[in-house]
Amino acid sequence: MKKILLSAALFAVSFTTLAQVGIGTETPEGVLDVVSTDSGLVVPRVANSATVTSPINAMMVYDMSSACLKTYANNTWTNCLSAGNSTANVTNDCDDKGFKGGLALRQNIDTDNKSVFSVTLTNNSFVEANFEFFSDDLVLSGDSSSEIIASIPSVQGGYRYNLKAGESQRVYYHLTGIPTTLGTLTGTWTKFNLSCTKTIPIVKGDAAFTLPPIDPILSIGDTNADMQGVIDNATNKITIDIPYTSGAGTYDAYTSTAVVATGESADTNNITISYPAGTFSGTGSITVTVVVDGDGTFNVKKQLFNVLETIGTFDFQVNGISKGNIVLQASGGAPTVKVNASGGTTLTFLAHNLGADTSLDANTPLQAIHGNYYQWGRSRVAANANTPSAAISDWTIWGIAPNGAWSDSSKTAEDPCPDGYKVPSASQWNLVIANNTYTTIGTFTNSSTNFSSAGVFGSGATQLTLPTAGSRGGTNGALLSRGLAGLYWTSTMYTTGSRQVHKHKQ
Repeated sequence: MKKILLSAALFAVSFTTLAQVGIGTETPEGVLDVVSTDSGLVVPRVANSATVTSPINAMMVYDMSSACLKTYANNTWTNCLSAGNSTANVTNDCDDKGFKGGLALRQNIDTDNKSVFSVTLTNNSFVEANFEFFSDDLVLSGDSSSEIIASIPSVQGGYRYNLKAGESQRVYYHLTGIPTTLGTLTGTWTKFNLSCTKTIPIVKGDAAFTLPPIDPILSIGDTNADMQGVIDNATNKITIDIPYTSGAGTYDAYTSTAVVATGESADTNNITISYPAGTFSGTGSITVTVVVDGDGTFNVKKQLFNVLETIGTFDFQVNGISKGNIVLQASGGAPTVKVNASGGTTLTFLAHNLGADTSLDANTPLQAIHGNYYQWGRSRVAANANTPSAAISDWTIWGIAPNGAWSDSSKTAEDPCPDGYKVPSASQWNLVIANNTYTTIGTFTNSSTNFSSAGVFGSGATQLTLPTAGSRGGTNGALLSRGLAGLYWTSTMYTTGSRQVHKHKQ
């Protein structure tokens, strides 16, 4: 009997002992209490957390591929839990900016801290990563590397930085010195197990360029408005001024690789762009000339209305650095109508209202040729042709004073017409009206189906169609008199508004 009691007592002591396990201590303070002054706890080490066959929530491993601790929570492995200065969970990128500033280093010109090498660090873990940055993190090599110095970077308040969980930070290393050797400078950044490399050219000079839009060359293949576009090295020579800022140093003469262009009637020429050598000022422009080889004249292929075709794409380079492409295009333009005006003059109008579907016959009374509705003195569209006849709540924005009036004599920035065209003045409209009777203008064919009517100046192929597209009310923007009348702007001021040309269905 005593023997049985003793066994039961031993079992109870064993159970109590297993409830709290102490390693290195006789008084454990938890289920497991490990105490050591010269060693640590080693968790299971796996090649990759994905190799654990049956993970359960609350499991912890050391992921050797990521060099960090991970736990299994909510039925998935977490990102790295440890960061410290191992930076295993921090990524870097110097491709985004690298040598920042948009300019090459310029021979015999002080960099003056305007060129910097930058690297972006991103903390992908849940804990903070601590960094301390030094100038020798960035090692320069290659041409003129002995003449350029990388200074201690600035990261907000200084060169120490605590990268918070999920945060990204760009670090800058400023370059000083005067490069004397043309070529390429290489920067290699290294910190802990992170590194990246970028290069920057060293050239005679450089600047920041803005390539302007190039107007297409009109070459129209239409019986009513046939026009042969020509590029040559004389009367029809094309020159393009390309503006720049932050210029310094010199630039070599340049001729692009020739583009073989095929034009009207299989006319074929090699075409290049070129400019002579020069010296940069702070701001200015380089004038590029389009050069036609062979017989010196290129007949641009004729296009239909609203068709654009590329003649050639040319790489614009400065001291061996590409600054973008110059694209020459042939255009069939927009359909136009030549109208006989009084005094023997001829005026050329766009055949369609602005915003109309130019693929349609302008002389057919369809809703789609009504076009857009504008406020006088503004290039912004107040409404398009498909807007229903109702007031619009924000019409007040159109009731403010015009931001730059249209001009009788010239095209202003607020004129909505495309390049080469302008809103007609009252006197220009009067020249047309004087030569074409109101009876002709007022003869319309109404279509209740298409909500529009049309009247024309002239006859046959030279008809100028003015649809009775209606108008917008000046107080609330409601669409009025659609299919019954049309109000067409002139560029002539009349008190606070504009003189208009009125059309009414008869």
